[in-house]
Amino acid sequence: MKIWHGATGLNFAGHYCFVYWGCGSNCQDSAVVDLITGIVYPGITASLGYNIKRNSKLIIVNPDGDSTDCAFCKSEYWLWNNIKKKFIKLS
Repeated sequence: MKIWHGATGLNFAGHYCFVYWGCGSNCQDSAVVDLITGIVYPGITASLGYNIKRNSKLIIVNPDGDSTDCAFCKSEYWLWNNIKKKFIKLS
């Protein structure tokens, strides 16, 4: 599991910790931890990792993806919905 920004774990959307781990070759799974309530929410599966920012609700899945080599490696853009507590895929 990967956590950044010291002991607080704060690394995503203001007060969340985005964590991810490997689940096989070219596979990462993730979760979002609310650092205020401690509730854990499902994340997004990726092939080539994630690009997140501490104060942003946008996440880029497979940020360096190339759809010509791998059908599952295309970059995708997701937005964290703070009310529904889930990711919404952007077109």
